Amino acid sequence: MILPILAIAVFALYDYFGFTYSIHNNKVRSYRFSQGILQITISVICIWFGGFKAALIFNLLWWTWWADWLFYFYCFVFNFKGNRKDKFQPFEGNVRWAFWTPLGLLQLIFLGRESELHYRILKPVSLMMQSAVGLVVSVWLNYFLP
Repeated sequence: MILPILAIAVFALYDYFGFTYSIHNNKVRSYRFSQGILQITISVICIWFGGFKAALIFNLLWWTWWADWLFYFYCFVFNFKGNRKDKFQPFEGNVRWAFWTPLGLLQLIFLGRESELHYRILKPVSLMMQSAVGLVVSVWLNYFLP
């Protein structure tokens, strides 16, 4: 379980510095491409050193918003480009960018978008519950998946 946790911390660190740099330099599209390449690379490294289970747990933690929680923790720790002010953003109740998570996809499937331009908001409690379930399932997989 240590390898997937280290992997999610490294991914979130890249996300923190990469996204913060790219948003200030108007290069978010190219950053998103590099982020996808990094996620695939980390998954391959997890398979290589820890097997398929390690890669599965890494991606499950990512999918249930753990990398994002670390991103906001890094906002507090580093304050790169003055973004420390963003550290409480998930708790302000306006997270629309979690549409790719399990709850976000369920909302999208059953409720659709809020408008043509906006995904639906995921509330902080929902994000925390989703992450807790992701952690519980990850621990279960670690101990019960061969």
